[in-house]
Amino acid sequence: MSQRLSLLFLSLLTLVAKPAHPGAFLLDEMLRTTVPDAVMHPIGYDGTGGTVTVSFCIDPGSAFATELVTPTQNAIDTLNALVPTTSNYVAPGESTQVPAGHVDAESILLHEMGHCVGLGHVNLGRIPPPPLDIFFGDAAMSNPGPDGEYTFVNTGADGFWGSADDLRGDDGNLLWFRKMVNDPFLLPVVPPPAYDQTNYTRDLASLPMDDDYTNSGSPVVAAALGYPNTKAIMHSLTGLQAEARALSHDDVTMLRYASSGLNETAGDSDDYVLTLELTSFPCDIPIRFVSLGTQVVGRCPFVPTGPISGSTDHYTATPQAVELNSDLSWFFGSALDLAITKSDGDAEVLPGGDIVYTLEVSNVGSDVDATGVEIEETIPDFTTFNASASDPGWNCVDIVAGSECLLSVGSLSAGGPPVQATFVVTVDNPLLGVEEIFNLVRVSDDGNNGPDPNPGNDLAQESTQIDSGVVFEDGFESGNTSSWSQTAP
Repeated sequence: MSQRLSLLFLSLLTLVAKPAHPGAFLLDEMLRTTVPDAVMHPIGYDGTGGTVTVSFCIDPGSAFATELVTPTQNAIDTLNALVPTTSNYVAPGESTQVPAGHVDAESILLHEMGHCVGLGHVNLGRIPPPPLDIFFGDAAMSNPGPDGEYTFVNTGADGFWGSADDLRGDDGNLLWFRKMVNDPFLLPVVPPPAYDQTNYTRDLASLPMDDDYTNSGSPVVAAALGYPNTKAIMHSLTGLQAEARALSHDDVTMLRYASSGLNETAGDSDDYVLTLELTSFPCDIPIRFVSLGTQVVGRCPFVPTGPISGSTDHYTATPQAVELNSDLSWFFGSALDLAITKSDGDAEVLPGGDIVYTLEVSNVGSDVDATGVEIEETIPDFTTFNASASDPGWNCVDIVAGSECLLSVGSLSAGGPPVQATFVVTVDNPLLGVEEIFNLVRVSDDGNNGPDPNPGNDLAQESTQIDSGVVFEDGFESGNTSSWSQTAP
């Protein structure tokens, strides 16, 4: 049995000689065992063919309802296009777009929408409910076989699960693959062969010679087959600061296979074209945030309905909703990113003099404007606020050190020009033994257009040097001893 892992659970076109596209349909535990050949279809398909339209919408009462619009539309566009690719995966902790500690909404939505229209995991992942709530990692999707238990003999010589040399006991294979080919990432020929029963099967007897099991669409298998940074979207493991926003051949093939209809033969009257759309609430499948704990990223709970009239092994996936985990931190793709800088002009100030801070605030994010932007200043120690020298509009609780001052900036467009402001404080006089004055400034917005995924640049600090020389009543600095001796009484 594969080792338990502490990962989160999710649920170009090139000419080559032969394509291969194994994948799996969304089957509950009963169907896995009793109807392993079951094909799952999206809601709305009744066996008559034509266009099947499935609507998704964002629950207006959900957290981050506004932020969900862009990643949801992107995921829908990807599924509608059905363009397969490789190099579609950025491993956990390696994304340059998704902030550390965050989950990428577009990647998770693409996976969960795949479930909603009938796709299953290519790996076993975690099998609920208890007592089968066991983590199997990358082992290729299967049913428990005649003995009712998942039987893992060994990983084979390569040492990892989900590959062609796995020995699986009596477990029943649930991955579909191209006959006599066992590579889920080969790029397709043009035109591709029919995505139907003439070319695809679950029968292990149709594997290439010497292969014991199906290669799954896991990133480990992909790397071993020569496709780095690649995985099937329907692989069930993800992580923080990861990306998977494009379909693999694995994913495309299973959607194409399902669209060949009840007779599983492409090109006749029961075929359908699946079209997804983003509509207003209510809809077929709402999207919302709910609390799911720490191990589950998202889910699309469903009830298999069927069999569809005229078949014995074709069912409809009837989903309840796409549910994303509100207990995690999320990145919504296009995002605002407030940034602030501050400068005192490299000044060195005497007691009683002014420190003039020049502040510059901007929205360096993409696509999303920031609204209700405010600059928050705290009057530094050993100073008072100088309102007459500062820009108008500052609203201070008091003018003494430690008091908060706010300046309303309003809206900042993404990538737009920065806004400058001046904040001036007067240094106390007399002031002995103080060499530097520190000041911290913060920028924030009203949060209506989503969280700022990069809070590190929302703060700026400046340290201003203070000339600590003592000034005598005669006006000469103590360091000028000759002048002092001449004028002293």
